[in-house]
Amino acid sequence: MKPTRLTRRCSTRSRGFTLIELMIVIAIIAILAAILFPVFARAREKARQTTCVSNVRQIGLAMLMYSGDYDTYLPLVRGSAPPPRYLTSWIEALQPYVGNLQIFVCPNASGTSTDWGSNENLMHNYGYAPCAGAFVIGTPPNHSLVSFNGIARYDGLGGWGGDAVGFYRWAWPSKRTTELQRSGELVMVSDHTFYDWGLTWGDFYYPAIRHAVSGDYGGGKMGQVDCCFADGHAKPLNPAQFWEIRRIDSQLCGTVDVYWHFWPWD
Repeated sequence: MKPTRLTRRCSTRSRGFTLIELMIVIAIIAILAAILFPVFARAREKARQTTCVSNVRQIGLAMLMYSGDYDTYLPLVRGSAPPPRYLTSWIEALQPYVGNLQIFVCPNASGTSTDWGSNENLMHNYGYAPCAGAFVIGTPPNHSLVSFNGIARYDGLGGWGGDAVGFYRWAWPSKRTTELQRSGELVMVSDHTFYDWGLTWGDFYYPAIRHAVSGDYGGGKMGQVDCCFADGHAKPLNPAQFWEIRRIDSQLCGTVDVYWHFWPWD
């Protein structure tokens, strides 16, 4: 029996999509991908930042527990011990107060290994602001830093217990938590490429801006730095907030510009 005209027409259509139909489907998929991929990327970055904020919060709480066991002194940035560098660091000092080394790893860091015996990845995730008294003279130490916000006086919280190396010139104690005037505004630990802000390398490196967000916060600096403060709370700061400068009338220094989050004096 010969196929009717209707049968031939149906069999022709069942062979597949036309070129135009395929192009329409591809265009729809491309539009959906363009809409959804940035959403997924933002969700992934948000999850990583949440992990990072949790990390610095746990590190900060470990520092406060340490200070409770050591007459309110915060840990040293570095003490005296043979290499590797991990064994001399504040990270090793906090080991008894944390569950595992993974909290010292930022999800967005370039190196995420915790095997400190074979590499130094752990030393390049988070930084502990060092006391300026370990490398300059004065009470408070007369040290100024330049940032895209300007120039102002700086002093950190972490002391130095090792030999003279890099910018460090002598041993210097860490700050005591009972001495801090504004613990809720002083940054202890933050995203950084060097555990001691780079001073043992003979330079003063600025914190790592690892967490991307939309918007420009001044000076072309975009993104956020996750921080834990001296009272144990943690939150992200953008660069303009991190390097906030305020002019204060100090009993010790007179009228002076200071980095508000790095000035543990009156």
